[in-house]
Amino acid sequence: MAKVVVDNFELSDEYIERLLRELEREGVKTEADLQKYLKNYTYLDDPSRKCHLLISPNDKKQSFALPYEE
Repeated sequence: MAKVVVDNFELSDEYIERLLRELEREGVKTEADLQKYLKNYTYLDDPSRKCHLLISPNDKKQSFALPYEE
């Protein structure tokens, strides 16, 4: 799989697959599409909830919480 990076956080293959499934209705079908979709997102680590947060720059796009990989 191609590398997808959000705010210096590199998404794992599992995270990429999850997001592609989630965003299929938005027309996001490839890693390149996903990188474009997430280009203005901000990454935050949330250890209290044990997840990675991908924060949308506006209200029209959804934000994502990705659980830590075990």
